[in-house]
Amino acid sequence: MTRKICFFDIDGTLWDRENRIPQSAVRAIRRLRENGHLALICSGRSRSYIRHPDLLGIGFDGIVSGAGAMLEAGGKVVYNRVLEAKDVLRAVETALALSWTPLLEGVNTTCIDREAFPIPAYYDKLAADLGEVLEPLSRRWGQWDDISKLTVIAQEGAADMEKLREKLGGTFDFVIHEPWLAELVPPGVNKGTGLTEACRYLGADLKDAVAFGDSANDLDMLRAAGTGVCMGNGTEALKREADLVTASMEEDGIEKALIQLGLIED
Repeated sequence: MTRKICFFDIDGTLWDRENRIPQSAVRAIRRLRENGHLALICSGRSRSYIRHPDLLGIGFDGIVSGAGAMLEAGGKVVYNRVLEAKDVLRAVETALALSWTPLLEGVNTTCIDREAFPIPAYYDKLAADLGEVLEPLSRRWGQWDDISKLTVIAQEGAADMEKLREKLGGTFDFVIHEPWLAELVPPGVNKGTGLTEACRYLGADLKDAVAFGDSANDLDMLRAAGTGVCMGNGTEALKREADLVTASMEEDGIEKALIQLGLIED
């Protein structure tokens, strides 16, 4: 069998909101690699937010992080595209002026002001997951030199996405998840470009790439791969683009899809 290269989103695909990973997914990915195929994470999370031992302990051949901004493979950093500090500062100041809360996602740090964060429970989860990696915006104000992407969350009653895009659209590409939630990434960088560069580096053909995802920022990844798989808990828009819609994450969707594709045994 031709060696396949499989890419897995994290949130909603590998684990749930409480960082619970189905044992079927762990088992399936390990069997996939035992069968000679490659498995990589491909996440919108920047590298500082991909560190949980249960996740990394599954065993992966590489990580595409920051929605395509960084690639690690074979134990080395292949590339790392960070935003210019002046562009990050402009985005932060613009977002704050328009009543959006910016979350800066970097290679080594994640930056957010707790007092301004509109979802306290999510901030608490960030703090629990990241520990000292999480720092306030004020600690290095304007000196953010390792930021891969930003997430912006509207404060109550302030979700004017078009105004934000008007101000920042020339500097960033927008991945809109909800009218009140978007990711701002470097122009031309997405999970699809990350997948493509990972395939090139690892000597794999795109037709042999299999991408697993569930949400808006997985669209480019599924389109770039030879086979795009949407989880059963995924968005309807992504399901329409997928070559295969599997069961939900909780219902062993990864394992069932890999069996259906003939990459592991039942």
